[in-house]
Amino acid sequence: MNIVGRLLPGTTVQAINQELQSVAASLAVDYAETSKGQVIAAESLARFVSRPIERTILILFAAVSCLLLIACANVANLLLARGSARQFEFAVRRSLGAPRRFMIEQLFVETLVFAVVGSLLGLLLASWAVSAIPSLGLKGLPPTTDVRIDARVCAFTAIIAVGITILFGLIPAFRTSGQSDESTLREGSRSSRVGGARLRELLMVSEVALTLMLMVGAGLLARSFWKLSHVDPGFRPQGVLSIPISLPSTMYKTDDQRRSFFSEVLDRTGHLPGAAAVAAVNRAPLSGATVLVPVEIEGSTERVTVDRRVSTPGYFTTVGIPIVEGRDFGSEDRPETERTGILNAAAMRRFFPNGHAVGSRLRLILRSGPGPWVRIVGIAGDVRHHGLDQPIEPEVYVPYSQAAVESMVVLMRSNVATANIVPLVRSSVWSMDSNLPLDGIQSLDTLVDASLEEPWTRMLFLNGFAAFALLLAGVGLYGVVSYAVAMRRREIGIRLALGARPTHVLRLIVKQGMLLSAIGVAIGLATSAFLARALAKLLFGVTPMDSITLMAVTVIVIVICAVASYIPARRAIHFDPVDVLRAE
Repeated sequence: MNIVGRLLPGTTVQAINQELQSVAASLAVDYAETSKGQVIAAESLARFVSRPIERTILILFAAVSCLLLIACANVANLLLARGSARQFEFAVRRSLGAPRRFMIEQLFVETLVFAVVGSLLGLLLASWAVSAIPSLGLKGLPPTTDVRIDARVCAFTAIIAVGITILFGLIPAFRTSGQSDESTLREGSRSSRVGGARLRELLMVSEVALTLMLMVGAGLLARSFWKLSHVDPGFRPQGVLSIPISLPSTMYKTDDQRRSFFSEVLDRTGHLPGAAAVAAVNRAPLSGATVLVPVEIEGSTERVTVDRRVSTPGYFTTVGIPIVEGRDFGSEDRPETERTGILNAAAMRRFFPNGHAVGSRLRLILRSGPGPWVRIVGIAGDVRHHGLDQPIEPEVYVPYSQAAVESMVVLMRSNVATANIVPLVRSSVWSMDSNLPLDGIQSLDTLVDASLEEPWTRMLFLNGFAAFALLLAGVGLYGVVSYAVAMRRREIGIRLALGARPTHVLRLIVKQGMLLSAIGVAIGLATSAFLARALAKLLFGVTPMDSITLMAVTVIVIVICAVASYIPARRAIHFDPVDVLRAE
């Protein structure tokens, strides 16, 4: 049971937890056996309901932040290049008496305009994207989640925009306005010096490093999703329809009434057109629910815990779970006969390592006390009931004839489309009891897809961010190399005129771009270990430092950077050096 309480004004969760220590000590005295190994702790209900999605949200927020930094680095590079191109203009203005403060203010205002316009466009795009979030089917969001753009979001955006403007706008402004006037005026517009080259190269290296980090995260999630989507769930969901039915205890008071009702339901649904097999279980595979029950195994003093499930004969055949040893439930398992049960393979491996489980006995420790001894008559295959990425837990199945619970899920394997068979199912059940709600009918395929929905969304988001980051990094490197080539056009022309081979000049330019890329890749690989560790709990079948992912991502980033360096370098060696020298 989960105990929920409302705190008095001024009371904190920490204070409650301190008081709970004395409560736990008292319970340990009064209920020594039950309290053994138990820990009592309180936490905020808001924290409790948001914890499942917290890591995903934080990782996506970090990815967006990296993407923002990459975009800002690109803008800063453009501003530096634009400032370098205006060095002569600023030098003339300073020589005519213009204060440096005026030019810094001008550059800052120009940058602020970019930030404001970009932020407004971003908010418009975000409002469109937010409207699509419900259709993404994000699992684990708290029930009170209200995803919308409000005053707080707008204020946050404004603060980020101003902060970015100050950080990435003032640096180029100070850099540009602080150039030497004498050398600038002497060279005039023919200057081939690349102002702020070191800062631009540093920004470019940072872009490549951040991009590689995002690519590593995206690659790990992509490989994890691929492995998860190829996991064998332990049953065959194709063509199986689940029909949850809950009987009110006021109308169906006795076990015989419930047994009679579900027997009739299975008979009627089994005669519907296209029905190949029907059975029932108290909880469908991958439905997420568990009923953990302590178990005592005959001949052992250890008390263990298993997930208890109730099924009718034919359940394993209907959903495609193999019986690896022994038999399924049948007509011989009646209320008056010896209690029987079927273990899953995980329970057999854990509790009967010698493999002799069939014929052994165990008993469930129910709320009223130890139940009757249960004879194990079969071993069923393992099913990933709690999620494709979750470990398989020990389970015991008991026949419905000996445990007539109120709620069951009727499962029907059919070759008829779901939309066509559902009305027939509803009519059959409602002909017996028209007051029963039948709103949760769905195929087992839907449950399998739902278990993959959140990993798919995480992978989709992070891969989208990584692809956009790779594009920005490629464009940024292209811009840096292109600007460097443009500023060195005179130098390249002289080299070619003096007999330098075009391939030598090409290698020289590409080498400069690839050196920046190599440094960025090295830094990105070193820092990606932190991101990989943060993703560790979201991965399945992939280690945080998966060598295949690291090598693939490194190759992709280097190839993109090589292309971004090669294109402007190739263009640089195809101009006539005579035109450059004539301008001299």
